[in-house]
Amino acid sequence: MSKDVTFRVELSFESNIERDEDLMSIAQNIARAIVSETNGQGISPQDGDTYLTIVRVTPQYLNKTIIEHVN
Repeated sequence: MSKDVTFRVELSFESNIERDEDLMSIAQNIARAIVSETNGQGISPQDGDTYLTIVRVTPQYLNKTIIEHVN
């Protein structure tokens, strides 16, 4: 196994997301939500010996990545 894992998450919105800026804003919100949850109950398995350190979110079709470090 690896310390870096990738999950595919699909979001469905009521209307089309057209602008790259909107996609990046959504990516930022996803990263913040994951970091917020990590500071709450956590993302790692409850009986695991590891913890989350970095969240990277890359919107589909864009070559940009949002990076959030977990404190």
